[in-house]
Amino acid sequence: MTRIVQMIAGLALLGGLLVAQPADAQPGREPPGSWRMTCSNVRWDHAIMIADCRDVNGVWSYTRYDTRNGSSPVQNCNGDLLAVSRCDGQPSMRIPGGSWRQEPCDFGRFDGSVLVAYCYDSAGQSREMRWDTAQYYGPLSICNGAFRAGAACPAPPPPAQTTFPSGSWQQTCNNARWEGRLLVATCQTARGSWVRASFDTNLPFFTLTNCDGVLTPSATCGGQNGGQNGGQNGGQSLLPSGNWTESCRNGQVENGVLTTECWHPGRWENTGGRYVWREGSWERHQLNVRGHAGPVSYCDGVISRLPNCP
Repeated sequence: MTRIVQMIAGLALLGGLLVAQPADAQPGREPPGSWRMTCSNVRWDHAIMIADCRDVNGVWSYTRYDTRNGSSPVQNCNGDLLAVSRCDGQPSMRIPGGSWRQEPCDFGRFDGSVLVAYCYDSAGQSREMRWDTAQYYGPLSICNGAFRAGAACPAPPPPAQTTFPSGSWQQTCNNARWEGRLLVATCQTARGSWVRASFDTNLPFFTLTNCDGVLTPSATCGGQNGGQNGGQNGGQSLLPSGNWTESCRNGQVENGVLTTECWHPGRWENTGGRYVWREGSWERHQLNVRGHAGPVSYCDGVISRLPNCP
């Protein structure tokens, strides 16, 4: 009999603990609304629903919504969850996009044209940050603890290097510089023109030679004729002149085809009716130059057999 009484008392105590548990200790119920169409990765911080939602530029934004505000239909207004029937005229429609929404940061308010947000640092502490959208209204990022115009932070500069590899290349090349581990210089070809040449110093080498505008990891150019230091090996031909050498690297001509890598700057692209910022990158290009003795141009991301950009 005593054991039965003890079991009943234990169950009563457990029931009291369950009743006394705060209502927001468990994940809440997802609110209704169209937000599900443009949001994903839903997770919970007690009664706070956290989700990743696309803004008007298609960029994923970190957003939070307190489900204790009620069960009204919720809309995704430019990456911010609001319990409104329409997003038109809402302050969130003025919030700039960009990676700052993923830091994470919570939108606070507007003081005139000044965006006021509360962002968390690595220690989990929230602090107020401001940005005047009248000066720049576009994608924002957080770099070194401050707002910065642009969707991403710039890459840190490579360590300064002052010495260059040995070799005869320095006699016919100038304007040598480092781009990370890449040695870049302007070198003379067999025809006397100047082209951009580069060499990846992560590759094994002892010395470099300018072989008709190509930095070659050897003391000679294989004993072939042509240029200040001889011709190229492997059936390669002379590199064409033109402004392509200002934006392209690692150029070579083999079997009448010019192969090179050209820098394509960052740009806005229209994807499904939304503009998305695409970072700049090196892109591979090929051009048939068989029988072409004139210059080659690189204009607006296209390499062609033209003397100049139109």
